[in-house]
Amino acid sequence: MNKTEMKKAAQDVIVQHMAAVTGSDDFEAFAEEVGDRNMAEAIIKAQMDRVARMFGYKEAWFG
Repeated sequence: MNKTEMKKAAQDVIVQHMAAVTGSDDFEAFAEEVGDRNMAEAIIKAQMDRVARMFGYKEAWFG
């Protein structure tokens, strides 16, 4: 695997793991702090999409 392939593989792992954030205790705490679960999901999704676009994806997977 060359350096470019390694970077792409690392990006794939990062984007895949971002999808798991909504099932985490951290997300639940964030949603509670925001006070509106739908708003919290929209904010998280927008930020996840931002990171995904940096890696060349159209959007992040949201689980």
